[in-house]
Amino acid sequence: LCSFAAPLMRFHSTDEGGAILCLVGPKGSGKSTALDAAGSVWGEHRALDLNTFDTRASRGVNLGVLGNLPVIYDEMEKQDAAILREFVAIFTAGRDRARATVDGGIRHEARTWQTILLAAANDPVVELLQGRQDDNEALSSRVLELPARLPDHISTAGSERLRENLKLNGGYAGD
Repeated sequence: LCSFAAPLMRFHSTDEGGAILCLVGPKGSGKSTALDAAGSVWGEHRALDLNTFDTRASRGVNLGVLGNLPVIYDEMEKQDAAILREFVAIFTAGRDRARATVDGGIRHEARTWQTILLAAANDPVVELLQGRQDDNEALSSRVLELPARLPDHISTAGSERLRENLKLNGGYAGD
């Protein structure tokens, strides 16, 4: 549902950047499968992915290019806590940092977004965001965490079959 709702965020508020929904649970609880399902709505979900190896600058560029499409971030808690706090602040603001040119000017390309970030983590991300006293409540309130667990009728093998079918049918729903 969040994947379908992400493009509608631009109608919500012009001064908000995005909302973050994070599935939290142990390995094998269906978090990555849920992210694959969300990403498959629009096509190849890897095109919507962010990860811990992305540079700060490339994340802003990617978010600006995606605009109103949903963003997928698996294993979000593996990010350094200080970098994660900065990322959450920038993402929810909806605007990338200003960049300087080699001659001392400022690049004026507008890199903005209004979307939903769907994340997964083995451990609560909110606890990582509460590292600094001055902004712990503000940042942690920008992330909605939900517990993840596979329904009783779906096995791990069934989850893998579902992921393969999502890959084969990616993009049809968004179309």
